[in-house]
Amino acid sequence: MMIPITGYTQLTGLLGSPVKHSISPMMHNTSFQALGLDFVYLCFDVKETLEDAVKGLRTLHVKGFNLTMPNKNKILEYLDELSPAARLIGAVNTVENREGKLIGHNTDGIGFMRAVREKVLRSWGLEGLPRLSVHRRRLTGPAGFMYLPE
Repeated sequence: MMIPITGYTQLTGLLGSPVKHSISPMMHNTSFQALGLDFVYLCFDVKETLEDAVKGLRTLHVKGFNLTMPNKNKILEYLDELSPAARLIGAVNTVENREGKLIGHNTDGIGFMRAVREKVLRSWGLEGLPRLSVHRRRLTGPAGFMYLPE
């Protein structure tokens, strides 16, 4: 089914190189449609021109974008703010544009810690969780909430 694009449709996307093989547009556009969101997700092959691409996306009021290599570290200097997880990890994989302010987030660490937790439980049982908890706290808030874009 074709996604209807109107003057109200908000742009999101993926910046990186190469990106033509990415399944992110299929996953995101299917989700947007299922949730009734008027967004579209596209891939942009960006390598050497990251600064220009970010300026353009900011100017166009793009809702947000994801980054893949080699841009996860390079993006830091072009953002207005970093989430605690992005600051801790020193890389960004998701940028939200909140009224012209570009805020970098990193969900890789949280995903990694989830995978580690599952492995710890399978390998060591419950006695491995206290060690894991120390690292999880560094990626989540004091109440255990993950720092993710709204």
